[in-house]
Amino acid sequence: MVRPVVIATILFALSNLVLAGQLEAIDGPPRAETAPETSEQSDREREQISEPLSGAEEDSGEAPQERSPPVSPLLERTLLQDIETAEQGELLDWASTLGLSTRGSRRQIEDRILQHYQVRRSPAEAPRSEPAGSVLRIQRARGTRFFDVEQVDERTLRLSGGVLLTVEERGAFHSIEAEEILINTDQSLLNARGNVVYTVQREDGDERFRGDSVLFQIDSWEGVFIQGVTESLQEVDQEEITFFVQGERISRAPGDILVVEGGRITSSRADPPNWSLKADRIWIFAPGEWGLRHAVLHVGRVPLFYFPYFFLPGDRLFFHPVAGHRDREGAFIFTTTYFYGEREESDAPFSIMSLTEAPRDSQRERQGLFLRIPESPPEEETRPDWMLKVMADLYMRLGGYAGVAASMPDLGPLSRFDWRLGLGVSRSIYFENGRYSSYYVEDGEAQQYWNRGAFLGTTLPFRYESEVRLQGRVGTVRFNLEMMMLSDPEFRRDFHNRSEKIDWGAFLSPSADEEDSGGATVNSMNWNAELTWNPSVNHLRPRVRSFSLSPARARVAWRSKRDEGLPQEISPAAGTDKSPQERFFYPQSVTLPELGLTVEGELFRLREGASRKSSSPSDKDLQEDAQDQERRDRARSLRPPWEEEEEESPPHEEGAFRLPDTIGSMRGISDSAAGEISLTYRLNPTVRQDLFTDSASWETAEDVGLDWHYGTIQIGNQGRLVLNARARDRIATLTTTLSSDQRYQSLEIMGDMEESQRDRLQLNAYRGRSFTVTQASQIDLFPLRGYENLESSSLRYSLSSRIYDYGFSGLDSSGDPRYRGQWGQWEPSDITRHQTRAQLQWKRWSATQTLTATSDLPPRDRTYLGELRLERAFLAARFSGGYRERDDRWRADNFVQTYTASFPDQSLRLEQRFEHDPEGVNLVLSRSTLRLGPLQTQLTGRRTVGYDFDPSQGWVSDQTDDFHWTRLTVDLRGDHRLRWWHRRMDLTLNGRVTADIDLQRYTSSSLLIDYGATFSIHRFLDFRISARSRNDLLYQYVPSLADEVERPRRNLFSDLVDSLSLFDRDAREETAFKVDSLNISAIHDLEDWELEFGYSGRPELETVGGVSRYEWRSVVSIFFRWRPVPEIKRNIRIDDGTIDFID
Repeated sequence: MVRPVVIATILFALSNLVLAGQLEAIDGPPRAETAPETSEQSDREREQISEPLSGAEEDSGEAPQERSPPVSPLLERTLLQDIETAEQGELLDWASTLGLSTRGSRRQIEDRILQHYQVRRSPAEAPRSEPAGSVLRIQRARGTRFFDVEQVDERTLRLSGGVLLTVEERGAFHSIEAEEILINTDQSLLNARGNVVYTVQREDGDERFRGDSVLFQIDSWEGVFIQGVTESLQEVDQEEITFFVQGERISRAPGDILVVEGGRITSSRADPPNWSLKADRIWIFAPGEWGLRHAVLHVGRVPLFYFPYFFLPGDRLFFHPVAGHRDREGAFIFTTTYFYGEREESDAPFSIMSLTEAPRDSQRERQGLFLRIPESPPEEETRPDWMLKVMADLYMRLGGYAGVAASMPDLGPLSRFDWRLGLGVSRSIYFENGRYSSYYVEDGEAQQYWNRGAFLGTTLPFRYESEVRLQGRVGTVRFNLEMMMLSDPEFRRDFHNRSEKIDWGAFLSPSADEEDSGGATVNSMNWNAELTWNPSVNHLRPRVRSFSLSPARARVAWRSKRDEGLPQEISPAAGTDKSPQERFFYPQSVTLPELGLTVEGELFRLREGASRKSSSPSDKDLQEDAQDQERRDRARSLRPPWEEEEEESPPHEEGAFRLPDTIGSMRGISDSAAGEISLTYRLNPTVRQDLFTDSASWETAEDVGLDWHYGTIQIGNQGRLVLNARARDRIATLTTTLSSDQRYQSLEIMGDMEESQRDRLQLNAYRGRSFTVTQASQIDLFPLRGYENLESSSLRYSLSSRIYDYGFSGLDSSGDPRYRGQWGQWEPSDITRHQTRAQLQWKRWSATQTLTATSDLPPRDRTYLGELRLERAFLAARFSGGYRERDDRWRADNFVQTYTASFPDQSLRLEQRFEHDPEGVNLVLSRSTLRLGPLQTQLTGRRTVGYDFDPSQGWVSDQTDDFHWTRLTVDLRGDHRLRWWHRRMDLTLNGRVTADIDLQRYTSSSLLIDYGATFSIHRFLDFRISARSRNDLLYQYVPSLADEVERPRRNLFSDLVDSLSLFDRDAREETAFKVDSLNISAIHDLEDWELEFGYSGRPELETVGGVSRYEWRSVVSIFFRWRPVPEIKRNIRIDDGTIDFID
C-alpha cells in the first residue's frame, strides 16, 4: 500500500496542473495535456509537487516491427524532440500511421516509434526512466475540489462534470468516465458515480463495464460495480450478436477474477429480455474459464432449464477423453494423448459458451495433467509445428483401436514428415430386425466372430494400418514418398470416425441421422516414390541451359477384390454389415523404375553487330562514376543548415561534356531491333519397367503372393531442334521445328498364360515400337513495318509435314512382326498443314480495320477464305466468305454479313446477320436482334422446308426448300422497388415474360411468365413469393389460327382472370395459363428467434390405372432457429401428408 502522504502529494500536484492547464511527469520534459478549467484552488495546493502513484510501467514485450531504411542525420537528431513534444493523441496517430500498436503506456509507444526508425535514445537521456508508479491524467472535468474529513483525518479530491480520468500502469490503460469521481488520497480509494463507463485496454483485448457506481482500490484496481453490465460481441452464423452480462454487483477480485452477483446473460435488448440465463453467481476466472451457480434459463418469463452448478474449464487435459454412443458401434470412449503439440481448435458447441473463450492462438504449457495458459509467455518451442499423439479407443460392440500419429515438418532435409500406425481388433457386426448386434446364432448358441487381417497371403489376428507421407530436398534433389497400407478396405470406416472433443450440442440437440466425419471405404491404394534432380548448369550455358532428371518414379498399385472363400458366419447372407473380410487387397503391378531425362540448350546464336568490338570503360571512368554517385547520394540526404559542408568542385577536364562515340551491341544489352538467328535443342529420353502379378488367379486373401505374370519395358526418345531467325526491325521472322519420337516396348512372360492372352500382349508390344520424324515451319513478313498505321500488316506461310515414319505393319506367315519405313510424300496424309495468310491491319477512325485472306494449298484440300472487319465509333461490320475444294469440286461458303450498332453502356444494341448462298444467290439465314433496356427480341428466318397443317396428320412438310421466317422470341424483364415509413417497409416487384413463337408450326409456341414479390418490414417480417406460369395455347387467341387447326377460340383477358381465380377450381382448370411452380416463404423476426414458413408446389404427371393426369404436389416446411444459440433449432417438413422432423 502506498503511503497516504505520497497519494496526497500526487493529487495536490494533479490539482495544480489541472488549474494551470498542463499535467507533467516529474521525470521528463513537459508534455502538453488537455486540462479542464478548475473552480477552486488554494495557494497551498499550487505549491505541491506531483509524484508517481505506484508501480513501475513495464516494457510492452512486443515483437520487433519491420524495420525502415536508415534515416538521415537531421531526422535522427530531431526525432526525439518531436516525440517528446507530441501530445498523446498525436503520438497515437503517429504510431497508427506506421502500422504500430497503440496499446500500452506512452513510454512504450515512444519506444516502438524509435525502434521503427532504428533510433536509440542518446546517452544523456539514459538516466531518464519511466515513473516508478502509475501515471494518472485528468483528461476532462468541469470542476475540482479538495476537502478534508476531519472526523477520520482523510483528504478527498472531488472531480465533477463529465469527468474522464485515465491511468497507465503495468502495460494496461484504464479510463473512467462518470458524472462525479471522488478520490480518497489516504485510503487510495476511487469512487465514481453517475453513468460510469470503465474501460481497460490490454495487449490481449479490451474490457468494458457500465454501471451506476463503482468503488475501486487504486493500487490494485480491485473494486465493485453496482448495477453493472459488460458487453461481448460474438459472431454467430456470420451474424454479429452482442451478449450482455449484467448483475446487481460486479466485483473484480485479485488475480483479475470477475464475480457477478445476481447475474444475467442475454443478447435481447427488450425489457424484460426475451430470453436470459439468470444465476445467483457467475465467476469468470480466465479466458475460456467460467462457472455458474443456481442458473435458470428463461424464455420470456417461463423457466425452462435449471443448472445447480456449471463449470467450463479453460485448461485442457493433455489427453482428451470423449464418450458417447452410436447405433452401430455401441457405447464408446476415445482417448487422445498429445506428447507433442496440441489438438486443433474448433468452435464452441454453443455460441454462448464462447463468451470468454480463450484466444485460439494462445500458447499453453503442460502442468501436471493439464495444458494451461501461463501467466507469462512460455519459452518458444524449438519445434512449434510438431505433433505426436497416441490414440486408444474402446467400443462396446465393435472392439478396440490403438494408434500413434505424428507430424514432424522441417526435420533435417524433410520439409514434411507425417506418419501414422494403428492396430485394431474388431468383431463382425450384424444387422437384423432394425438393430445392430455383434452376435450370431449357431446351433442355438450366440457366437461372436473376431475379424482378421491379411498381408501378402499371411493371416493376422488383428487389423492394421500404416501411412507415411514425406517431402524433402537435399541440394538440387527433391523427393517425396507416399505410402499407405490397410489390412482391409473397411479399416478407416470402422476406426477413423472419431473425435477429440465432446460434442455438447449432441446431448441437448441430438440429430436423427448420425454424421459420419471419419474415413470412407478405401478400395485402392498406391505407393508412390518420386525424385527430381535439377543441378545448376550455369557453367555450361548457353550450350546447356537446363538439365533435369524428372521424373524418377517408383510405384506399387494395390487393388481390392471380393474374397470367394469367406466363412459362412461372416458372409453377406448371414446379415453382416460390411464385414472387413469381404474384400482383400492385393498388389496389381509394380513400376520400377520410371526415369526421364530432359536436356535443353542452345547450339548457336548470331546477332547483327555482335562481331563488332565493344569498348570497355577505363579505370578512370569508373572512378569518376563512383564520385558522381557519391555526390548524388549526399545531395539526396537532408543536411542541417547550421552544419554546411564545403566541398571543392573538381576542375572540368577538356572534353568532359563531349557526347560518347556510337558503339555496337554491348555484352549483356540486346538490341531488340537487331537481326538474330538461333538454334536450340531439347532431348527427353525415358525408360519404364512394369511388372504385373498373377492376380486373376487369386480368389482368397490366402492366395495373394508375389507371383509375377508378365513384365514390360518401354523406352522412349524424343528430340527437338528449333531454328529461329528474324531480320532487323522484325521485318521477317522464321521458325522451323524438327521433331523426332522413337519408342520401343518389349514383353517378358513370367508365368503360365493362355495362348490368346499371350498373343494379345505380344501384339501390343509390337505396336509399341515406332520412329517418327516431323517438321513444322512458319515464315512471317511485315513489309509495311515502316508505316505507323499499317505496321501490324503481315504475310504468313506455314508448312507442317511428316518426314519419316517407321512402324509395325503386321505379322508374317510365321507370326513374326513386320515393320515398314516410309519417307513422307506430297500427300494429304503426310502434309498436315500447308497454308498462307495475308492480313492488312489499318489504324483508322480510332480503331483497327482488318482485311484477312487465308488459303489452304495442295496437297491439302484447297480453300480460299476472306474476312473484312470495319469499326467506327458505335458501328461495326464484318464480312466473310470463301471457296473450298471438296471431291475435286469447288463449293462456295456462305457469304456472311454482320452489322452491329451499340451504345457504350449497352442500353441499346442492334445486330443483323445475313448469310447468302453465292451459287443460288439466295438468302440462307437472317437473324435480327434488338436489345433495348429490359427488352430483348430476336427474329430468325432461314432457308428450309415449309409445313402445312393436316387435321388428320398434324403438321406435314411441303418438301419445298424456300426461305421462311422460323422463330420469334421476345424477352421482357423488369423490377420496381418501393420504400416508405422511413425505409422500414420495403416492397420489391419483379417479373419476366418470355414468348417463344414458332412461325412455321405455331402450335409449338409457348409463353412463360415469371413473377415475384418481396415485402419486408424492418425487424418484423420478410415475405417472398415467386411463381411461374406457362401457356402453350397462344395460337388460340388468334381466331384464324384456331380455326385453321380446328381448336376453340380463347380470350386472352378472360384466361388471365381465370388464372388468378384462387377459389374457383373449374376456372383454373379451364384457363390456358397453367402454374408451373409456386414458392412462398415468410420469415418472422422474433428478435432473438427466427421463424420461417415455406411452401413449394408444382404439377406432376401421375399414371393410375393406365390413366395419366396431373396432380399438384406440395411441400410445407417450418423452420425455427434461436439466433444466439443456433445449435438449438427444429425443421419440420410436410410432404404430401408425411411429416418429417429434420435436424
